[in-house]
Amino acid sequence: MVNHKGPLKQELLDARANPAVYQQVWKTPLWKAPCASPGCCVASFACLYCAAYKLHKRALYNDMSRYICCAGTCPCSGRLGESQCPELCMALEVFFCFPINVSSTRFMIQDQMRIQNTQCDNCLIGTMLICNYLACLCSIFACIASLAGMPGSEAVQEASQLINCIAQWLWCSVCTCMQVQHHVQLNERDSTMGPGANPMAAPVQQEMARPPPGGYPAPAPYQGTPGYPQGPPAGYPR
Repeated sequence: MVNHKGPLKQELLDARANPAVYQQVWKTPLWKAPCASPGCCVASFACLYCAAYKLHKRALYNDMSRYICCAGTCPCSGRLGESQCPELCMALEVFFCFPINVSSTRFMIQDQMRIQNTQCDNCLIGTMLICNYLACLCSIFACIASLAGMPGSEAVQEASQLINCIAQWLWCSVCTCMQVQHHVQLNERDSTMGPGANPMAAPVQQEMARPPPGGYPAPAPYQGTPGYPQGPPAGYPR
């Protein structure tokens, strides 16, 4: 992967804003993900960080030479010397920037396979984010109430802890479902993609014309979007 800048980054942003480009859907919806791969669900819930590392690497076709911090979504991407020790850099990214790592893995898969979220997926992810924002605000208010000695500050503290607990469980549950959804989609990609195929490739535009003597030559292979891996590297297991 590369750090998307300039025209390429704008091209991707325009594509994401155009629903007609992303016409595919996830192989399994978010709420059905645990049933689609129970083993992956248990493993992801037990260790979200390990699952995030493995899935991000798989999204890069297990080729760490393509790795760049946060998939080029942050200003620091490509400036941290990732090429010198990509495995260590990805491990640090997963540990310290877990939400960004998961979201960048998701964006990579969506860009590669032209996948859009369903309304149900967006609702679940949005609910998780809202609950975490609410928990953060409640913690700030409870801290202020305790420092100011406001009446009922203990009740506010207890309510804040309860909301935080709910938000954390919701966070872990939705993140687990997202990891399983990524796992199932990557399995689909690797099982259906032919050697050298590029999921992001678009057909070359052709004009109608009278066939030349001897017929048309063989069509040129798809070129794909600049800056993205052109299919799996040599020797990638399928």
